[in-house]
Amino acid sequence: MARALSRLPDSAQSERPARMQGRSAPALLLGALATLGACATYTPAPVDPDAVLAALEAVHLPPPTEGGLGATSFELARFALEHNPELGAARARLAVSEALLGGAGLLDAPTLGWDGMGALAAELAGDGATSVDFLAGLELSIELPLTGEREVERRLAKSQRLAAEQRVALAEWRLLVEVHLAVEDVLEARAHLQSNAALQDIARATDDYFATAREAGAATSIQANLAHGELLSIQSERLSLEDDLARARRRLNVLLGLRPGYVVPLGQVQQQSGERRSEGLEQLVQRALVQRPDLALALAAYAAAEEELHLAVLRQVPRLTVGTAFGIAPRLWTGTAQAELDARARARDVASASLTAAVHHLRAELHEARTAEAAAARIVADLEGAVLPNAEESLRLVREALDAGEVTLAELLPLQRSLVAARTRHTEAVAEQRRATWRLFAADGTLLNNHQPTTFR
Repeated sequence: MARALSRLPDSAQSERPARMQGRSAPALLLGALATLGACATYTPAPVDPDAVLAALEAVHLPPPTEGGLGATSFELARFALEHNPELGAARARLAVSEALLGGAGLLDAPTLGWDGMGALAAELAGDGATSVDFLAGLELSIELPLTGEREVERRLAKSQRLAAEQRVALAEWRLLVEVHLAVEDVLEARAHLQSNAALQDIARATDDYFATAREAGAATSIQANLAHGELLSIQSERLSLEDDLARARRRLNVLLGLRPGYVVPLGQVQQQSGERRSEGLEQLVQRALVQRPDLALALAAYAAAEEELHLAVLRQVPRLTVGTAFGIAPRLWTGTAQAELDARARARDVASASLTAAVHHLRAELHEARTAEAAAARIVADLEGAVLPNAEESLRLVREALDAGEVTLAELLPLQRSLVAARTRHTEAVAEQRRATWRLFAADGTLLNNHQPTTFR
């Protein structure tokens, strides 16, 4: 074999190793590409529903402060901001926007490729592909950014990030409102039960009076049965009131991230976050324009639409590609360029219209909240100043008259029922006034501002 090789011309002896090197070049190229793509690793993170349920079951309120009678609305609202699962999911989506912001405005990665046409042509022509043929097929190119494009991309990413933050703030705002209203629902249901207990005492005294009078022959059996029936009616209503209280507690627990059967200790009196507003409606509207998260979200969405349109205009300029070869992409000659511009311009118009609608809704909501709070306050004042005292005094007078033998059960029972109705209306009116106050604080954005939410602002 050595002798045969020694008889070959020098060109033939040098051609063989060149061809062998040429055939190894694709393998080397593939190995290099595989090395470049092996920089990232993946670690699975399986989720176990049983473990998730166990974690949810372990959530509980911190112990009350020394001497405290129960949690306040603000304490429960702060707890909900930390433990509500749906709000946690919204914050996780915000973290995705945070991660994407880091890549905004950076240069595109260069493209490394290989064109095998030269090596293939050499083989087909019978000359045989050499290392030079394979290396000549290597390509490296990078797309040059347009003037101002990267800066607009960064502004767009910031606008989108701000919109994501405001979505979380909006979720926090809505959660705070729901928690405060849910607390008022629990307090109202509990007040109805306490009122029912007091009314049972009154009805029980009437029942005992007529039961004793019947035994003494001073009252008929019909009168005694009517008085006892009135007591039974009030007692049976307690079952419905207890169910209302349990339902209100479950709804509050859902908002707080607690298990349904958890009993939240509430204070006897929940203080509002301030006195009734003395500002005019125009002042409330101006405050809301600054503090309302839904309006801030509409503003962020408009800013993002503006930057998207700006970016679309910039990208109408022909784009250059440089590297081992030069290229140009004249987008102005295609129909898709104008279509994209039209779409972005109309998207900005939609964002502008949505912002106008948000301001209109904000103004109407504030007017309605202020009017509702004032009306609720008038109703409570009327009940406490006239209706309730009159019902209580009328029942006291008829009892004195009953003891003197001047009236009968026919006059007593209607007044007793009137007192039941007056106390029920008063409990409902007080609860509605407190709910109206919370809605007013929510409508101008003060409620969210007082709680200092955890979003980046």
